[in-house]
Amino acid sequence: MRVLAACAVLAGAVLPVGAGAQTLSLTESQALARLSIESPRVQAVRAAVDVARAEVMVAGRWPNPRLTYNRESVVGVSENMLLVSQVLPLTGRRGLDARAASARVDAVNSRVDDEIRRLRADLRTAFTDLLAAQTRERELARSRDRLRDLADVLGRREAAGETAGFDRLRADREAIDIEADRAVAATERARAQAMLVSFFPSAPEGVVEAVTTERSMVMLPPLEDLIARAEASQPSLLALGHELEAAALAERAAGRRAIPEPELVAGTKSSNAGTGDVGTVVSVHVSVPLFDRARPE
Repeated sequence: MRVLAACAVLAGAVLPVGAGAQTLSLTESQALARLSIESPRVQAVRAAVDVARAEVMVAGRWPNPRLTYNRESVVGVSENMLLVSQVLPLTGRRGLDARAASARVDAVNSRVDDEIRRLRADLRTAFTDLLAAQTRERELARSRDRLRDLADVLGRREAAGETAGFDRLRADREAIDIEADRAVAATERARAQAMLVSFFPSAPEGVVEAVTTERSMVMLPPLEDLIARAEASQPSLLALGHELEAAALAERAAGRRAIPEPELVAGTKSSNAGTGDVGTVVSVHVSVPLFDRARPE
């Protein structure tokens, strides 16, 4: 009996949690509206788009010029050379790399849309879990109250000598058991509330309560139309198409790696021999694709 009494006290302590707090009633559509761009989950998913856009900037940038200074001195004769070299990307590989990176951005965008769609589905699941937990807790509370009323009636009949005390004790025992179940349901309800609130940009004031609305029956299109619509708008399928495009562009860019890109060098050369004239230096460097022909790429 001491254990049962302790359970009853503990269950009674769980019930007032949040009883004095403000209640925020949300329908499923209102909960979905709170899954905005400010939501941490949405921001974490969309961060992949920023990373992909940075790859476009990397692929499209020009190589840096190179500055070289040489000084040679032999038997009192000194020569100074100041050179500036620049690789000229004339093969079109840089443009193909940028287009491939842009296609990957489109693929990431499509996959982000698919992730957000999954987030909305997870939010609907969390909303349904909260609604089920609320219903279970409410029904258990009603059963507990009915058993308590029955125990009171049996107690009055026992006092009047009309019934034995065993019936009242059994009703009290069942009320305590159901109260323990209600306490567990209250814990599940609190967990479901926390899960639902985790989708929101900020924690709302008060306790979130899930409410239902009347829904009208909607006739679905034929299966063939649904399949065609999915193939035309399914984000994962669109992402695969963009990834195929990016792979084809990357393959074309890899094929042009075997074509050497010239490096133009220009500068001045001065010497203390004679009258110390200053001349010009012009040269062109070209790498010979003898060992690296971009086969791995």
